[in-house]
Amino acid sequence: MNKKYIIGIMLLLAAAALTGCGGGGGDSADPNAPADITMTASKAMALANSSDAVTIQAAVRKADGSSVADGTIVTFSVDTATLSAPSAATTNGTASVSMTCAPVPGANFTAVVTAAAGNASRTSNVKFINQPSSVDVSVRFNVAVTNLAALQFRLLSTEGATFDNNAQLVSRINNAAAGSTSIILAGFDAAAKTLTVGLANPGGFNTGTTPIIKATYAIAAGSGLPTFSVDAAGFTATDPQSVAIPQVTSAVLVVTTVFDTE
Repeated sequence: MNKKYIIGIMLLLAAAALTGCGGGGGDSADPNAPADITMTASKAMALANSSDAVTIQAAVRKADGSSVADGTIVTFSVDTATLSAPSAATTNGTASVSMTCAPVPGANFTAVVTAAAGNASRTSNVKFINQPSSVDVSVRFNVAVTNLAALQFRLLSTEGATFDNNAQLVSRINNAAAGSTSIILAGFDAAAKTLTVGLANPGGFNTGTTPIIKATYAIAAGSGLPTFSVDAAGFTATDPQSVAIPQVTSAVLVVTTVFDTE
């Protein structure tokens, strides 16, 4: 057999062997490598007081959507705020750290935290604000309600928030949608931390989905960020025939807060 022919066959076989083991075509992607990260924060806003901590979780997934192996290292970084650790290992696909922020000049600061594992990375924002002295609490429906003759509900608040029955008013701020409705205010119960609000119009009114009322609460110094919710037990809604409207419940009311240091 011709020597050149034999050498040619040997070269072809060597090239095929290299291609088969990846030496000639480059490494394929590692199916177990981190491919995507989903980040969640325990709350979207916290106090800039060096102690109000926000837990940051990073769920790391492989290309097929399953969790990465336990012990996969996730690195975290953030501007201005302080992390409990620069990295953490995953457990059941999730790694977590906590984040705090010292008091900031001005009213607020948005911290941008980044989590990275392998070639995957993701960012999340958390707003830090200085201790507020007041908060505007607005309430709206998440669906438009028509032919509503009477509505009564109680706003629940956590410690630190106070509504002054003598000096403060609940504003009806959705005049166009609520028509000529009047506000009935039973008052703030400091012991129960409840503010009872009622709207009434015997002829019926439509709510729309923009805020229907706003109440301004004072916040005691050093009390943190109070939270507010609608009490399901104290909710009533009726039509002009004084018949209860079963689909109109506390679940369709949305509470929004704006602190004075935001």
